[in-house]
Amino acid sequence: MSHTGLVLSKIEKLTVDEIDTIEVVPDKNLYLVNTITNRSAGDFTSRIVLIKASKGKNDLFYEFEADAQLGVRVSKEFVAFVKEKGKANWGWFFIENGRIKDSIPGGSRIIDSLKRENVDGFVREVNGCFTLYEQGRVREKYNYGNIVLHKDINYDTLKYQLYQLRGNSLKAISQDPDDIFKQPNGLYFIPAPGYGLVNKFFKKEIYDAVDSVFHLKHPPQKIQIKAR
Repeated sequence: MSHTGLVLSKIEKLTVDEIDTIEVVPDKNLYLVNTITNRSAGDFTSRIVLIKASKGKNDLFYEFEADAQLGVRVSKEFVAFVKEKGKANWGWFFIENGRIKDSIPGGSRIIDSLKRENVDGFVREVNGCFTLYEQGRVREKYNYGNIVLHKDINYDTLKYQLYQLRGNSLKAISQDPDDIFKQPNGLYFIPAPGYGLVNKFFKKEIYDAVDSVFHLKHPPQKIQIKAR
């Protein structure tokens, strides 16, 4: 992957030890997955692969060429690569004296309240995004902003920029989410894919590109997607 584009490389056969599904596009029979291949001494390699599945014809596999040190984020609109792999770098952040704290104000009370209302459930919180599980399945998701502001805001579709909670309002304060590290104090929200962005790509362009070559006799070995 370069700073200007993403390369999808065709692979003939998918032989892996584990597959974690990231997203499914039913109308196109597309599956975005993370694959794990175990190596010696407990080591492993992971790859992001887009699968075009079809009955009666061989499936089509395209691997994302990307730096193994980068993390991948999938939002409603984008597939993105970020600097910090394995770290939750989007959501709500509470800053005090220039440092991001481990918890947000009132987070524990919200978890306790959800547990009391759902005694058979389990609540997981990551950066102000609360997920209620029942019998191992996701039952409901809650966003800290909707709880404290009492406003119905779709945080999954907010424009990608840095926001600050000021009183009873959410204000956009910078077009660069990485400016969060310049803030001295306050409560902030960053939509996915979060801070530390390296590149982002429209999911629709990726999915349409692979879908469009499926019926070709000889699909291309590589597909180039422009960064956005």
